[in-house]
Amino acid sequence: MVVSSKLQEPDFTPPLSVAHFIAVLRGYASTIALSLLALGIGYCICAMAYYLLTPSEIVTKQAFRLEFPGAVDGTYSNGTRFSARDIVSTPVLLRVYKDDALERFLTFHDFSAAVFALESSTAYERLLSAYQTQLSDTRLLPTDRERIQKELDQRTRALPKNEYSINLLRSGSARHLPESLARKVLSDVLRTWAEQAVTEHRVLDYEVSIVSPEAFLHGLERSGDAIVTTQIFRSKVTRVISDIDALLVIPGAELVRTKQDRASLSEIRMRLEEMLRFRVEPLIAVVRSAGDHTQPGTLRFLEAQLAYDQLVLKQKQQYRDAVRDALTAYSMDQNGSTARDTAIAGAGRTTVTLPGTSGTVMPQLNESFIDRLVALTTQASDAQYRQRLVQDFRHAQEATVPVQIAVLYDVQILDDIRRGHSGPASPESTQSVQQELTDLAGEGRSLVADVNEIYKALSEHLNPSRTLYSLTTPAVTTTERSQDLSKLLVTGTLLLLISLPVVLIACLVHARVREERWMKDLQSNDAQVPASLATAKSSEEL
Repeated sequence: MVVSSKLQEPDFTPPLSVAHFIAVLRGYASTIALSLLALGIGYCICAMAYYLLTPSEIVTKQAFRLEFPGAVDGTYSNGTRFSARDIVSTPVLLRVYKDDALERFLTFHDFSAAVFALESSTAYERLLSAYQTQLSDTRLLPTDRERIQKELDQRTRALPKNEYSINLLRSGSARHLPESLARKVLSDVLRTWAEQAVTEHRVLDYEVSIVSPEAFLHGLERSGDAIVTTQIFRSKVTRVISDIDALLVIPGAELVRTKQDRASLSEIRMRLEEMLRFRVEPLIAVVRSAGDHTQPGTLRFLEAQLAYDQLVLKQKQQYRDAVRDALTAYSMDQNGSTARDTAIAGAGRTTVTLPGTSGTVMPQLNESFIDRLVALTTQASDAQYRQRLVQDFRHAQEATVPVQIAVLYDVQILDDIRRGHSGPASPESTQSVQQELTDLAGEGRSLVADVNEIYKALSEHLNPSRTLYSLTTPAVTTTERSQDLSKLLVTGTLLLLISLPVVLIACLVHARVREERWMKDLQSNDAQVPASLATAKSSEEL
């Protein structure tokens, strides 16, 4: 009977212990591993399918380096401004589009939108990656972070800015471009830009206006009047002399000589002045005394030249006076403000005698003194503006001198023509005058050609390589997608980390359910034991 009572009231409550959980998880180790592996494989399949099916763009990139001296400062060799937009300008792209017959694949609008140039510096990328680790530290104080950021900005501004990349975005209709053609297009864009910049825009030449030999002769053969022809010739020679003066300002211009005559700019200028003084001026006197030049056409021409030079002189004098007035007004304003500030500062400064001392004075600074310091700082910053005004006035004054001489010359030649000899010119004198004019035109053209030769030599000395760019790396083609692969990898890692405790809890729950089911089965088996004993006892009594 005692045994039967113990069997009727069994106690199967298991103790809660860590070892029990570890034993359960150890039994489910293979299940946990298989579950995580299946989850990871499923995520990889879904993520790769999503990554491949998302919109993508193919980018072909060609890196290059600008080789002309002013590339770091954003200027060409002659001082004109440079911009990366010049490389992908419409004339350049239109020429490449026609030369490579790209109309077979896309329209010009799509092509111009697909090509772009960017600043690309490997040194900047290395510098940024070096500072990125420091800036990503969450323990940095705001002051330290600001200091590091300022240091990064300073070092970034110190880097050379002459490395760029030209890119071709192959999306939409541009996706059908072959790989070899895409790389050729980028090379052609760079080559076309360099050719147009050198030949058409003359970016490697000095920014000086030079008369060409053809322009020098233009207009001399159209005039039938000797007086008119000599005046046009004299004007052109004067222009060439002014061009030589502009070239002589360039460093090293005196050392350059022509290849054939070994003539310098000073020698050419001297020959032109001698031509005006000893050949053109006497020729005008010969023409004036050889024939009748009081005809209305010649007089109207000379009067028109005088009126034109007088207008030019008036314009330059007005500009000179305007600069002078601006400088005078500015100087008077500064002098008035200086005196006023001095008075304010003197009135605002007070003195205090210390108690217990005899004659000890301590100056007290008030707001007027601080205002005076600010005014002095402003005057110092305006020094550059004053210097520019003085330079403008000096240039304006110098520009009026040649025009004044031209006006005096026009008045003199007009008076001489009006008082000159009135009679028919002999054929011999007319022929000799025409021959002399022809010789002067030929000699002048030769001298202008020498000036252009020296100008080209100076431009070559400015940039001896005559190249604008050089390729740094071969063209590279990459595929850019809207989804980043690293983000998908991070998302998968987070998913595995989140699913791990879920799988562990599921395994523990499954183990607990199995234990409870086993306990119920055991309890049902224990309930059948007393019934069998009772049956056996009744059979014995019978």
